[in-house]
Amino acid sequence: MQRWIKRTLLTGFWGFLALVWLVIGVFYYQGSRPASEDSQPQIFDIQPGMTLKQVAVALSHQGLIRSASAFQAIAYIQSKQNQVMVGEFSLSPSMLPSEIIDLITSGKTVLHPVTIPEGYRITEIAALLNAEGLANPEKFIRQTRDENLIRSLGIPTDSL
Repeated sequence: MQRWIKRTLLTGFWGFLALVWLVIGVFYYQGSRPASEDSQPQIFDIQPGMTLKQVAVALSHQGLIRSASAFQAIAYIQSKQNQVMVGEFSLSPSMLPSEIIDLITSGKTVLHPVTIPEGYRITEIAALLNAEGLANPEKFIRQTRDENLIRSLGIPTDSL
């Protein structure tokens, strides 16, 4: 092969490689920045069975991240793509995507403190949890009588 053809091919190859790295760098930079300066926390709910892609799309729709694709790429780079936890998380648009990934894979969910007065019956507890927006009363009562659930909790009784 002639020398100028080799040089042209080699220059083209290195130029293409540099362009690919530039595109990857811009994509990563844009995707790794906060969605906005707004530090107002928002509750983000991850349901059982949600995939990383579904979580990323929902975060994007809620305005918590700039790019669902970049978010997924960052999760893969950090090897956390299969560690997303279920629950409610307090997130803000000013958080970095890597911070959001750390939070939703740590299991640090929003806690809802409830005080149940001594002596309350199951129906009263169900009404209290319903008033706080934390549980469906019928489902709660049904679960307090579910022997399999009670046994799985290690409680030696038939109902709560």
